[in-house]
Amino acid sequence: MISRRRGFSLIEMAFAITLFSIFCLLFSQLFVANVRVTSGTHKNQAALARWEHVLHQLRRDVWNARSIMATGPYHLTLGLADGKEVVWSWADEQRTQWVRAEVGEEKRWPDFVFQPEFEVNGATVLIRLPNDTPYADRELRLVSQLILNDGSQR
Repeated sequence: MISRRRGFSLIEMAFAITLFSIFCLLFSQLFVANVRVTSGTHKNQAALARWEHVLHQLRRDVWNARSIMATGPYHLTLGLADGKEVVWSWADEQRTQWVRAEVGEEKRWPDFVFQPEFEVNGATVLIRLPNDTPYADRELRLVSQLILNDGSQR
């Protein structure tokens, strides 16, 4: 009795290596795409958190403003009820960093990827967001309760 040992032929090995290579290539592309989506999501979440923080502070300042003046689309001056003056503007020419300045204090929010614009109409500050922002509302209206109650700007 002759015993025949059967191994893999060269063609079978080449076919298996080719299938394995295709699988590895597809898996690596899927992995890279997953990493990109995950990091993009984290960046967007961080940007949204910064914008929410800026908007919260700006809403509070406008609400307590006795006077509102826009000296350009990216510059807003608010006279607060306690007599302080707060200026909202960009810190740099590239408009990537918001600044809230009042006497003796300055707060900065870096890494903004869009540039909202201010427009003042009486007691209302209209904030316009560019079309390429990831937010559904392109216009936000903030109202000063003090100016509304007084009926005029001081």
